[in-house]
Amino acid sequence: MINPMMTMDDQNIIADIVAKLSDTAVIVEYGGGGSTLMFARLLRKSQRLITIEHNVEWYHKIKKELETTPNPNVELHLRTPDADASVWPFGHYYEETPYSCADYIHATNVEIPWTEVECVLVDGFVRGAVLATLSTKVAPEITVMLHDYPGREDWYDWAVRLYDVVHLPTGKSPGYTPEGQLYDNSLLVMRSRSR
Repeated sequence: MINPMMTMDDQNIIADIVAKLSDTAVIVEYGGGGSTLMFARLLRKSQRLITIEHNVEWYHKIKKELETTPNPNVELHLRTPDADASVWPFGHYYEETPYSCADYIHATNVEIPWTEVECVLVDGFVRGAVLATLSTKVAPEITVMLHDYPGREDWYDWAVRLYDVVHLPTGKSPGYTPEGQLYDNSLLVMRSRSR
C-alpha cells in the first residue's frame, strides 16, 4: 500500500479542508501518490478528484492501488514530459525546470471544470510553473496547497506571491516514509486572488 509521504499534521490539514468543501467540489492534484489514495477515502459521494501525474512508473503504482478500492469519482491522468525524465532528479532544484512539461502543467486533454474546482494540491514536479498557471485558471478564494515548501522557499516564492498565504509552516515537521526513512516537510496553504 502507498501511504502519503507527509506528516500526520499535513494529512489532518488536508482532511479538514476537504471536509469543508461543498458536496459537489472538484479537487485537482498535481503529483499523485499516497495523497491520491487519501483523497479517494475522504471524498463524499458527489465530490471528484482529478489527479495529474508525470512519472510513468509511479502512475502505474497508483493506478494499481486505486483498482483495489475503486472509486468512480477519482480520475488519474498521465502527462509525461517530452524530454528524458532523468533531467529532473527527485528532490533537486532541476525538478523545477519546466522544459518540455507543457502537457503536465496545462493538463492537456484533461477535462477540468475549473468553475467547480474548490481545492488544488500541488505535490508533483515543476511546482512553481504549475502554481503560476493555476493562478490564471482557478476562481478567487480557492484553496491551493503546496507540499514540501520549507527548505525550498527559493524555488517557489516567486509563484507563491501570486496567492494569499493562509497557513505558513513555522518549520519543518519530521515524518517517516513507509520504509522508515526520516524526512522533513510541511504544507503551505494559500487562497487564490481575484483576477
